[in-house]
Amino acid sequence: HLAVDDFTFLNDVLNELTPLITTARKNLLLQSQTFKTTWTTNNAAIPNDLYKAPDDSLTAQAITANSSGASNVFVNQVIATTVGETYTYSAHVKAAANGFCVLLFNDGTTSRTAYFNAATGVSSNTSNILTTSFDKMDEDWVRVSITFQANTTTSSSLVRIYSAAAAGSTATGAAFDAGTELLYIWGAQLE
Repeated sequence: HLAVDDFTFLNDVLNELTPLITTARKNLLLQSQTFKTTWTTNNAAIPNDLYKAPDDSLTAQAITANSSGASNVFVNQVIATTVGETYTYSAHVKAAANGFCVLLFNDGTTSRTAYFNAATGVSSNTSNILTTSFDKMDEDWVRVSITFQANTTTSSSLVRIYSAAAAGSTATGAAFDAGTELLYIWGAQLE
C-alpha cells in the first residue's frame, strides 16, 4: 500500500490554490498506476503504451476497446472493506475517444456509482454515494472521486473505472476498432 502525500489543487470557482487535508493518507489499492497488474479488464485491454500523466511522468495508461461497440468496458480491482467505514475512491482521467467515465464501488450488497464528464469533471447519474468531487488539472486531466460508506465487511469489494460514451450508459457508443484508446487513466486511489 502506498502512503499518499497531500497536495494542493486549483479551485476553479475561487481561482486559488486550496490545500487538501494536511495529513498523509493510505491508498488501499495495489498498483494504482499500473493497470496491467492487479487490475483485471472486461471487454477492454490495457496496451503497453504509456502516456504523459498529471505529474509529467510517462506512467498514464489507456483503456482500449477489444471489440467494436462493446458495453461494460472497464478495469476492476478486488479489495477488502469494513462496514461503517467511509471511503473515497478517486482516479485521474482524460477523455480519449469516449468522453465519460464511471467510478463504481460494490461491497457485495450495494453498488455506488457516478458518471463523470472526462473533460470537465462534472458528475451525473449518481447512486448510493455521499458526495462526488472533481479537480481540473493540467493537460486536460481531471481527478474525479466518490465518497461513500461501506454496508458490509468483506474481502471481495470491488472498484471499477468504466469508459463510456455518455452519462447513464456504460456503452462505448460508436463502433470503435479494437485497440481504440477510449479513456486515459492514472493514479487510482481508495482511501
